[in-house]
Amino acid sequence: MVRDSLEYSPSDLSTIRELARLGAPHLTNLQQLDCFQLRGVLHPNSALLNAQVGSGKTTVLIQKIVHLLFLGVDPAKVLVFTFTRKAAEEIASRLSLALSTINSTEQKTPVCGTFHSLARDLLNQCEDIQESGITAGFEVLDQAEKAEMLGALIDRDDLNIRYRSRLSRRLECFRDGVTKFGNMKNEDDIALLLSAFELEKRRQNKVDFDDLIFLATRMALCLEEDKRPDWILVDELQDTDVYQLQLLRNWCGQQTKVF
Repeated sequence: MVRDSLEYSPSDLSTIRELARLGAPHLTNLQQLDCFQLRGVLHPNSALLNAQVGSGKTTVLIQKIVHLLFLGVDPAKVLVFTFTRKAAEEIASRLSLALSTINSTEQKTPVCGTFHSLARDLLNQCEDIQESGITAGFEVLDQAEKAEMLGALIDRDDLNIRYRSRLSRRLECFRDGVTKFGNMKNEDDIALLLSAFELEKRRQNKVDFDDLIFLATRMALCLEEDKRPDWILVDELQDTDVYQLQLLRNWCGQQTKVF
């Protein structure tokens, strides 16, 4: 999607003419795209766009959604994943603006959110949420609340925990099978802390951000086909980790397309 002097290809121009014949309300917006951006918007199947900063990836993402809605895709069957709340709000705002300029009536828009917020939505919609170990109305611990709970458990159980200032990183490593950290020669009570933490979260019906991804990944695998999205669009895909990628895989249905 690198900007250059290339004009639209004949096939691109043909598609725009066809859209004009059909009365596509977003034709004006499409004419403002270069040929590479336009191909991304019009591509009918799953696709991966690799582009440099400032090449218009977000513009393409937004026009892609507008085009899908023009084709009749149900907004409720489209999910847009971002990595920050700010990015989700920006995309939602620009999408609403793009739709308002081509449609005088209010248009429903797809859900735009972070991986964590969409995972939370999925868990809240699951009728069998208790199978995940939590119940409806669960709360999400922010980083400060998580640190406070961990500190309280260390004090309560008089646990020997080294590198407490890097506890969050230690727990990540432990989940990946690393029981020692830094220059440790012997293991400490990190396993006991993690076990106590899991029990305390369940007792209080709370989850942390990691839980949201893990639990949603498990629940997504059990979704009925008609509850899976037709399209999943991911902003800044290169920032996903293996757990987020697995969530996307489990959320996809047989007919889901990913952009």
